[in-house]
Amino acid sequence: MNQLAPITDEYFILFYNSCFSRVSVDGHTLSVISSDGYDFEPVSVESFILNPGERYDFIITTNRSAGNYWIRAVSLEKSQNHTAEAILHYEGSVLQSDYDSHVV
Repeated sequence: MNQLAPITDEYFILFYNSCFSRVSVDGHTLSVISSDGYDFEPVSVESFILNPGERYDFIITTNRSAGNYWIRAVSLEKSQNHTAEAILHYEGSVLQSDYDSHVV
């Protein structure tokens, strides 16, 4: 598991081959910098929509209190309720086995 140091910019590449989804990281602003390999001026967002087969590059600044934050991709399709989740883990925070809350 990678532990993210506080006050750093962390670079992510996300590609998806499933359904239309909204991507977000609890408590963080995302700086989207590229779509499908085409760079553009950074855009700060709370979330973005990822379509099947698309790729986005974004940066997260680790400027929150040490903790564990959900990274989410939530399906926008009414007939399906799929959610993919991962944990953004800050250095120095306790990693717990119970992740029922938004921020642990």
